[in-house]
Amino acid sequence: MSGRHRAALLALVLVSVAAPSPAFAPAADVERGIESYWAGQYRETIALLAPLCAAETREDVAIECFKYLAFSHVALGESDMAQQAFSRLLVQDAEYQLDESLVSPKILEQFHVSRQLLASELFEKGKAAYFEKNYETATDLLARVLRLDPEQVLAKEYSQLAGEQVALVEKQASLTKAASAPPPAVEEPEDRVYHVTSRMLPPAPIFKVQPDYPSAERRAGRQGTVILTAIVGKDGVVREPKVIRSVSPALDRAAVQAVMQWRYRAARLENREVAVYTVVRLSFNLNP
Repeated sequence: MSGRHRAALLALVLVSVAAPSPAFAPAADVERGIESYWAGQYRETIALLAPLCAAETREDVAIECFKYLAFSHVALGESDMAQQAFSRLLVQDAEYQLDESLVSPKILEQFHVSRQLLASELFEKGKAAYFEKNYETATDLLARVLRLDPEQVLAKEYSQLAGEQVALVEKQASLTKAASAPPPAVEEPEDRVYHVTSRMLPPAPIFKVQPDYPSAERRAGRQGTVILTAIVGKDGVVREPKVIRSVSPALDRAAVQAVMQWRYRAARLENREVAVYTVVRLSFNLNP
């Protein structure tokens, strides 16, 4: 990094931490830690910043603190400690991004790894909370996952399911409060499409057709996985396939044409067949 870039970045950091608050220690220690980093004194940076980062409650100061703590661990080759510091930074601000023009490839690599690890950890906790019927907790955790990784397809699905369950619980509580007697059962519409939940027997494919691999796509070297959503009807027929992750228009069409020919054993809810949404992944590999 050039001296001009380093000086500009340090100036921005010092502005962000230089406004002291009566409730906190002066920001001078944070400044000294950052200056130690730029002087190449990484152990001193860690010794100064580690206790400050853990105690700091001002978000902007905590972010700078964890950032330079992580930078120092990267410089010393301490990947696990760097990832821990970056994870603490991302807990403060899940959408935080580093300026790629101002940091090294090693720092960027550790930052991206930390983002993925934190997203994976929060997703597993959110999924567990969902199956434990802690829907509000699940909704909060999965929302944090999507701030870290907006393209996380399964997190989107579980977040939607958890949100529906929260809304259902709130509606039921409202109905119970409004009337002492339970409301009469409402007959559900015949064309209702459900999201698969733990109370259901999910649909299972009983007949699959592999997609054609267009020769032009092979020659062009295009490969990858097309992800689609679709409705599996009560009759097991696939309807309304939609591509949510594309590889190319030709491979997308081939995937849709194949999935339309699939047949499923229909999902079941309370001993009756129901239509549900499902996700299908079809891979096109040049070297299967």
